[in-house]
Amino acid sequence: QRESAEVLGLLTVDLGKNRATLEHPYGTHFRHRAAELYQKMTDGRMVKLAQKHIKREAEPDQEIRRSCISILGELKPESAIEDLIIVMEDNIEVPGIRFKAGLALSQIGGAAVEPLIAAFSRGDVNVKDIAASALGNIGGDKARNVLINALETIEEPTIKLTVADAIANIGDEASIRTLRSERQRLAKGSGLGIFLDELIKQLETRSM
Repeated sequence: QRESAEVLGLLTVDLGKNRATLEHPYGTHFRHRAAELYQKMTDGRMVKLAQKHIKREAEPDQEIRRSCISILGELKPESAIEDLIIVMEDNIEVPGIRFKAGLALSQIGGAAVEPLIAAFSRGDVNVKDIAASALGNIGGDKARNVLINALETIEEPTIKLTVADAIANIGDEASIRTLRSERQRLAKGSGLGIFLDELIKQLETRSM
């Protein structure tokens, strides 16, 4: 711990005199240094390199692509949104990596909502599935309203399941009302109805 503190420049140690001097208030100084390092990573080569290596054309090793997407999800650079959307929509890409791109977009947050909505609107079943999950993770009025509209208008059963789960993930009053309303429209023994029953039960338990 002492060596770590010395490396961070927080502590000066004189072993001859058996004395350690705290150079800065630990918490404040460490947060300041961490913020500086984070800024350098976000603005610097790490983001650019990660963005370059998330596409199949630039990086043949899928594990490297997966790792670079994880880095972007942690650093949350808005500059990566377009490239992550491209990966998410790549029908030749490994499904797990496409889902990972959607997760990274949800980690970036609000700035990714509009691109995700556009991808959901134009995408096939797989793209809609990933984009819906990402929108549910981000939440907010705009994402919720798009998902509610999709639940009410899309007929594809697998997409409706994903959309319902994404709405439940948002979990506000409007979301709960929508799920209840959709449940009332369905036949008693339908698969989606049973799934909605479980989602509503979980939300009600959570709100108690």
